[in-house]
Amino acid sequence: MISYSYVRIIIRSALALCFLFGLKKTYIYFTHNQEPQIQLQGLDENHAYADSINCTLALKNKTSIKFLDAKLNGKPCDIESKKIIGKSEVEHLFSIDTTLLEDGKHTFALKAVDSTYNKNSRSIKIPFTVDNKILQASFLQDKYNINQGRTARVTFNTNKELSSANIAYLSKQYNCCKVTPYGSMYECFIPIECDQDSEEHQIIATLTDSTGKSITLHNNISVNTVEFPKQKGFKVAQEKIQDEKDVSLSNSILKTALHRWLEKSPTEKLWKGIFDLPCQVTRYSTPFGEIRVTPERGRYLHKAVDIVHTPRSVIWASARGKVIIKDRYLMSGNTVVLEHGMGVHSLYYHLHDFADIEVGDVIGKGVKIGRMGKTGYATGYHLHWEVRINNVAVDPLEWTEKWT
Repeated sequence: MISYSYVRIIIRSALALCFLFGLKKTYIYFTHNQEPQIQLQGLDENHAYADSINCTLALKNKTSIKFLDAKLNGKPCDIESKKIIGKSEVEHLFSIDTTLLEDGKHTFALKAVDSTYNKNSRSIKIPFTVDNKILQASFLQDKYNINQGRTARVTFNTNKELSSANIAYLSKQYNCCKVTPYGSMYECFIPIECDQDSEEHQIIATLTDSTGKSITLHNNISVNTVEFPKQKGFKVAQEKIQDEKDVSLSNSILKTALHRWLEKSPTEKLWKGIFDLPCQVTRYSTPFGEIRVTPERGRYLHKAVDIVHTPRSVIWASARGKVIIKDRYLMSGNTVVLEHGMGVHSLYYHLHDFADIEVGDVIGKGVKIGRMGKTGYATGYHLHWEVRINNVAVDPLEWTEKWT
């Protein structure tokens, strides 16, 4: 049987605990000065939304929340705040119906005040965009007829800004970009291999707007056969090849570097308009696509143009771009490669020497990059000029013409 004295001890202990607990609450009430913690998921700053925005509001505080005010564009917004009032920690779900809002910019604001003497408060303000317009787009051409070794410049119009756009062709992806910063026309550059099958191939464009909604467009590229010229070939003296080996890197290093830089290629154009010829031209000693036979390389297609002019004459950048490679390689000699964005690179081989440029420099069209030489696998002074898209070589002279 429990004694009376034992019961009194229990009662006194309980009263003491209540007193201490009350004292602690009182102490917190008067001294707490930290603002409530607010986390809002589902609504991100400056993002675009369509339909319904599903949000999760997480509130955490040492004392309960006494007041919660939500406003949309400065007007009261019903998020059922009564489910949060009186709680110190809660996760609350609510949604914003964007179909009731006009397309354009909006602001959602929250203010939470706790129940302490200091009335600690926290406010957040989130600007966002509503875009419920249905995405529409169309190609500017019904079909593309492109010769082997040339470039398909695919264009399309849209009724709104895109967050991303790419075109699939023969299991490869090519990025699209705006033709001009303020227009609604987009373009994509697709290289056609010199040995591509002469038949019709489908292209599929995937376009995504700022809200994440996507559409697909379908078109076709019909590839035309080209009879590339043939050359008996030439031979470089073994002494010169040995001399080049002593001062040059392997061309496999150049190949690896180009693949690595392609992965980093910007998705926007660094250049404007057409490309310029990179030097003055006396003649073209080798046209694009010429079939060659040499002792070192066997039978292959020369996927560039060789330009002849005065020995050691100036070579300049054919378009604005970033210097990504500047070095000497066994086959290409003194080499400069420029990054133009959109997976487009221009390559300049056999330079006599380099101009005052460094890897990482962004240089304009016409800036000197070196002088015409015969370094590497070459028998005479000339410039090997090449343009690649996603590492596929295409006729560079086409890039000096206005796109139609």
